[in-house]
Amino acid sequence: SPLKHRAYLEHGLPFITSINDPGLPSAQWILLLDADDEPVDITSVLEWYRTLSPDEVRSEMECWVAANLSPRAVGNHVLEAVARTKAARRPRLID
Repeated sequence: SPLKHRAYLEHGLPFITSINDPGLPSAQWILLLDADDEPVDITSVLEWYRTLSPDEVRSEMECWVAANLSPRAVGNHVLEAVARTKAARRPRLID
């Protein structure tokens, strides 16, 4: 689930999912599988995992989390959305 995605991100764990979560980046440390009833090709999953460098992945994930999921980042996203909404509702003066 998307909540679990965030937990894996916080712990620097690469993960496999079939949920297309628009809040996630397209990154080497996320393997997106088709959401169907077909068997998972374990060989390709193992090949994907072997391409990952644990230290590099953890570092990339920590940076992404800090920039996108930290309280400061989430607060900034909220403030930006409020500012956009406020600007859109502002009446325009006609010259």
